[in-house]
Amino acid sequence: MEETIFEQIVNEIDEFENREIKLSPTCTFNQKDTIDRIINYNNSKFLDGSDIDHDGLKRYFFNITYSRRKNATKAIDLDTKDFMFVGEDGEDYYPVWFFEKEFKQWVKEKGYGKFLNKIVDDLPTYGSVVVKKLTKYSNDARDMIVDLRNLYNEQSAPTLKKATYVIEKHNYTPSEFKKNKWDNMDEVLNDFYSRKEGKYIEVYERYGEVPENWIYENGDPNNYVLSVFIVYFYEGSKDGIILFYDAIDEIPYEECHFDKIDGRWLGRGIIESLFDVQVKKNEITNLYGKGLWWNSLKIYQTQDETIKRNLLQEVSNGDVISTRSPIAPIANEERNLSSYIQEDAKWERLADQISFSYAPITGERLPSGTPLGSAVLQSQAAQSFFDYIRENIGLFLKDIIWNLIIPQFKQEKYEKHIINLKVLSPEEIAKIDKIVENYEYNKRLLSIIGQGKLPTYKDAETVRAVVRSALQQNKNRYVEIPEGFYDSLKMKMDIVITGENIDTAAKMTTLQVALQMLSSNPMIVKDAQTKKVFYKLLELAGLNPADIEVLPDEAPPEEELMRTLPQGGSIALPPTPQTVPPVVEQNQQI
Repeated sequence: MEETIFEQIVNEIDEFENREIKLSPTCTFNQKDTIDRIINYNNSKFLDGSDIDHDGLKRYFFNITYSRRKNATKAIDLDTKDFMFVGEDGEDYYPVWFFEKEFKQWVKEKGYGKFLNKIVDDLPTYGSVVVKKLTKYSNDARDMIVDLRNLYNEQSAPTLKKATYVIEKHNYTPSEFKKNKWDNMDEVLNDFYSRKEGKYIEVYERYGEVPENWIYENGDPNNYVLSVFIVYFYEGSKDGIILFYDAIDEIPYEECHFDKIDGRWLGRGIIESLFDVQVKKNEITNLYGKGLWWNSLKIYQTQDETIKRNLLQEVSNGDVISTRSPIAPIANEERNLSSYIQEDAKWERLADQISFSYAPITGERLPSGTPLGSAVLQSQAAQSFFDYIRENIGLFLKDIIWNLIIPQFKQEKYEKHIINLKVLSPEEIAKIDKIVENYEYNKRLLSIIGQGKLPTYKDAETVRAVVRSALQQNKNRYVEIPEGFYDSLKMKMDIVITGENIDTAAKMTTLQVALQMLSSNPMIVKDAQTKKVFYKLLELAGLNPADIEVLPDEAPPEEELMRTLPQGGSIALPPTPQTVPPVVEQNQQI
């Protein structure tokens, strides 16, 4: 441990940038170099920054990583609709249902949809994503994602929470810097304004163990505590200004990895997996392009030493050339085109295998003559791989939403407020209307009974018709949520991962088959056992059965029930219901 926190941070950053760690006796790794190379490849740039070769010709970067990275993003895409909240045992269903609907609407308004999109885009790019709690000075949810270019950490740490140090660099404009409530801020601003260069105030936030006397006045220098230091450096110096420091319980970063590699913290993404393939692809492309350039040249030879001119520039059409020896063209046409094609195809296949970018995933047309079984196996292999990644991301996001986002939502929605039901789908509004209808219907019947009368069947149907008519005429759809309503909810959170990224044509086919099954046999969703099997088939096809679930209506009368029974199909005909005695249409005193 160094003598000051400033020297400690400088040495740790130098170690991160310049030291390679050994994954094996012959395999070394540097996180900064890897991230820099990923950024270059993602922007179609060579590592040396030049696009001119040693012959003075332009060299081309044939990017094979971009489309495969986007395919991975599409395959693992998660959205707020994939998160589901379920009440624990004894908890009523509808309070949790209201919480879920309002929470999903709230995260859309707060921009958390963009937050999720950036996560699934960055993960296959860099191989790792780091998230930190949003500060109260920021309104953009994407600020929760840490820029890996500004992160310095122990390269061999299994997780950031177990790292010996984690340092994050912040680049603030003066107005952004003033929003913070730290010590010695005026001293930092005075030093920054005195500088001749630099547009941003660089602040370093360091997490890790330090001697106890760095935190407490009478602390033991031989005892170490986990702490956070926020510091500012003087220009060109290993000294600076301490803005904030304190002891902490744990390092406040959450992380997720695309492909975790033992011995290093940074995960491996699609671009890093294709490093060598990208180098070879560029080599083949530029060799072939340079060959075409040479092939386009017209070069001639002759033994007549008196011919010393450029035939293309100095000879006109129809000229007669007198020579002592014939002028013959030099054969420089390409004779190895098939080798280029074979070599290029070989590396393309390797890129597809590494990134699981098969035709069923990318949406490309399969080559003519491809067996159906091969296409199915390719699709299943890719889908299994990306489902595994989706599951990891889902567990990661579950912790983020449960620990960081939901507490903020409950705090903002603590006061009494109103939910506008117009944001719901027609099916969801129909469910709410049915609940309100049953509530008003039962309340009015109880009111009649409270007057000492027993309502007849005709009276009950009249009451229901009046309630339904009034509800349909009411254009306002809202529910009032009491103060602190969500704080007492007991619920669990789950993530729906059902392979919903299948193509639209497959979804349409699945829905058409499901519609045919329901048309031929409506009782398939009435029986509990067949309904379970039917919904399982929809899940395997990549559809969420909850999207087509409807609220059951009242049981139809005997004649209507007999008319709706199927005349065939896979479900046996149920027995004829017993005749229900008619309701006596007369008022009775209770």
